[in-house]
Amino acid sequence: MGDWNEDIRDQSEWFEAQGLREVILEQHGADKAPATFQTGRVPIDGIFCSLSLTPYASGYLEFDTTRGGHRTLWLDIPMAAILGFNMPPINIAAARRLEMEDPRVVKRYQGDLNTFLNHHNVYNRTAPLFRRTVYPLPPHMATEYELLGQLRTEGMAKAEKECRQVKTGAIKWSPEFERAQSLAKLWTMVKKKMQGCHINTRSLTRLKRRLDVEDTYPQTIQSASEKVEEAWKHYKETKAKGD
Repeated sequence: MGDWNEDIRDQSEWFEAQGLREVILEQHGADKAPATFQTGRVPIDGIFCSLSLTPYASGYLEFDTTRGGHRTLWLDIPMAAILGFNMPPINIAAARRLEMEDPRVVKRYQGDLNTFLNHHNVYNRTAPLFRRTVYPLPPHMATEYELLGQLRTEGMAKAEKECRQVKTGAIKWSPEFERAQSLAKLWTMVKKKMQGCHINTRSLTRLKRRLDVEDTYPQTIQSASEKVEEAWKHYKETKAKGD
């Protein structure tokens, strides 16, 4: 910032050579700049910044807002542009395996938790502890409560980990893997159709066309089953390569 005692617009080339530019003129336009001295006709005061600093806003105040015959110049620069910014780490939310909306998952979770608690004799240790509870708790009972609580927490974590398989993209995608997966799906649909199950014919046709499979079906359900088994075997082999 400075009072240059001459039109700062005539000095723009010199300042640019130093890696600076007048940010108020840049933001509002050099042709709209007012006189910055009371008896002058051109802007002789300016704020020059490096190219890395870009203000949110800038401007001039009226005369006589401060001592002296010059306008007060101002600009608002984001603090991060001056001091830098360390972005906090992004916490990636882990997918919950336990889904209360799916009764199959809930049933498996409850079964696994019940097995864990029975294995560690938690039920048999908890019932008599409740019956003997007094206030304040003796140290040995408080210790037992803490141990049972830790076992319960451990069992809940273990049961949730095993109650549902989460598709997390652990297998690398490849054209070979996608084709093997689609072929297994195709022959499974063909077998179900031969068994009298309702299969969307359009989906089956589109899948065959995409895989460039000949429009021939196995003659028997047994031969269809062999196709399915062969396709899934190839799928598992292809999947193993991507692990």
